[in-house]
Amino acid sequence: MTIPYLQSSKVSIFIEAAKILLVSSQQLLDSAVLEADLPLAIDEALQIAQAYQQAHADEWRDPEQQERIQQIQDILKLLPPLEILGLIRDVIDQGQGADLESFLDALPTIGSEMTSLRYPKILVCPEAMSLWLSRLDSSHFSCDDQQALHSNLAEMQLKLEELAQIRGVDLTLLRLAVQERLRSFSTDQLAQVLQAFLLEDELESGQNLEGSQAITVAGPVLLMQIIDHLLDHEGTDLTSDQQLDLQMSRVKAEAKYRAMQKLGRIENLEQQQEIIRDWIATQSTHQLWVALGEFFASAENDADEAEI
Repeated sequence: MTIPYLQSSKVSIFIEAAKILLVSSQQLLDSAVLEADLPLAIDEALQIAQAYQQAHADEWRDPEQQERIQQIQDILKLLPPLEILGLIRDVIDQGQGADLESFLDALPTIGSEMTSLRYPKILVCPEAMSLWLSRLDSSHFSCDDQQALHSNLAEMQLKLEELAQIRGVDLTLLRLAVQERLRSFSTDQLAQVLQAFLLEDELESGQNLEGSQAITVAGPVLLMQIIDHLLDHEGTDLTSDQQLDLQMSRVKAEAKYRAMQKLGRIENLEQQQEIIRDWIATQSTHQLWVALGEFFASAENDADEAEI
């Protein structure tokens, strides 16, 4: 099973991602996710990459390539700024960590190198759900179950259309591209696609203290306090990449926390914070990094609750 993705050159993805990142860079600067000089470095790198692209313009002139670039632009518009930043870091990583200078130096050799750009979850899920439902034997589901499934699908479609309208994205080509890729999937594979995406919004397990009864706390609160502890106590020993990764993870955890707070899903905050502080005090730095590795297995994992 393969989650649908678009295959394109690294240079094309970098150029389009950098353009969008520069537009949203102030938001990331205000959130302390970007270093003050990074937008300038991205801007300079963008100009170099565009000059390279212009020097090899013949490779970008055919209609198929132009359509691909339009898809890249539309895909990126559906992603949040943090994911754009993460994507840029992945594209410029030549195997030794994210390094703009090394990426630009390598342009002559990697200019036509291809990479994968995954179609966004918000786009794929409603298409996969719609196709999956069309293939199911409805007799296996109660009326309530069928109603719930179709209600979920309608909610997914509405969220996508609202975001597309806000971001100025024409969904026609993207939907056709995703539908074409999903059409060859079996019913089980469609279910796996949905599961793979939807599990990114859940944390399946938390940390259990050996010999202690597990205590449930709000996942984002736990993540923010672990990250703050590592930044405050280990900051001088962290590499710039580690600091940036932690800052990015914290911004996302805080966004999740704010959403839960508005919905009234954060209870006894001070008590939770005290429990977490006490738990952190019993953990070594290594154990805290291991905990983060489990809580943030990928940059896209969110947790409503966790156990310590």
